[in-house]
Amino acid sequence: MFPDDSKFEKSKDGTEPILGCSVGFNRVLLGLRTQAYNPSRLRWSAVLISAFTVFRNVYTKEATLAELAVRFRQDIDLFQIYFDAYSTIAGNPPTPIPVVLYVPNYTAIPKPMRRDPNPTQDAIEKRFAEFIRTLPGTESVVSTTVGSCVWCVSMGISTMLPHIQLAQWLQSKALMSPHFGYKHGLPVMIISHCPIDLHIQKRLPKTYLVESYQGVVRPPREFGRKLLHCDETIPFNTATHRAFGDSIHLEPIVTREQRKTLLEMAVKKKWIQQPAEAVMRDIITVTKTSVAELTKLSL
Repeated sequence: MFPDDSKFEKSKDGTEPILGCSVGFNRVLLGLRTQAYNPSRLRWSAVLISAFTVFRNVYTKEATLAELAVRFRQDIDLFQIYFDAYSTIAGNPPTPIPVVLYVPNYTAIPKPMRRDPNPTQDAIEKRFAEFIRTLPGTESVVSTTVGSCVWCVSMGISTMLPHIQLAQWLQSKALMSPHFGYKHGLPVMIISHCPIDLHIQKRLPKTYLVESYQGVVRPPREFGRKLLHCDETIPFNTATHRAFGDSIHLEPIVTREQRKTLLEMAVKKKWIQQPAEAVMRDIITVTKTSVAELTKLSL
């Protein structure tokens, strides 16, 4: 069951207990507790957690690598405790659910498409490159309980983005071992602040994003919000991602004026209900770019 946090310190507004993890994960864990008692809760078949996201959540520039390692591990350990409690209430599966801590490498993104990181992000990325040397190797089991098994895996090579390799790894593990808890077609949770990782939903269609800091569970139809950072929802696909870019990795193709025009078009033409080809045609019409340019990066 969930830990008793009734005597824990509270947040500044007095509404939430401080669980002992990063601020980014605190609401994720509280969300698991809330959702566990909802009759319409999802029964997860796998959890995918970006090590880059966990590191970003625990990072402070003053902390040593040893201190960051303690904070990092604490986030993962507490997540497993809360996730196991959630799974117990939802009905434990016959085999432990894989919680995959993936260490991403984004070198497959061509430099001309790559967004220059801001100073804060640049500092985090450089420190993360140092930090990952302290993590287990290519594929390791970190912790196993009755309800879950935490794996640490390296994902992303020079020709393949992390989410593509991760989907292949998850599916091959399931095929090779009947004791691997993931079952294709069942809900998968992903925790990542990098929109590019969310394209895994093409290969694992029932992937739901659980957002750090908010704990909100978003289905694939809402992934387009990660490209805009506003309430407007657009389809999340290769063309829209290349056109609008994102705040972490991809530089946008559109200008500010084109962005405004396209967002108006998205509402007027109800892009969210249109096939990807129709949306791509609209983007090409406004930006005067080509199909080849919009699909150059394999997402």
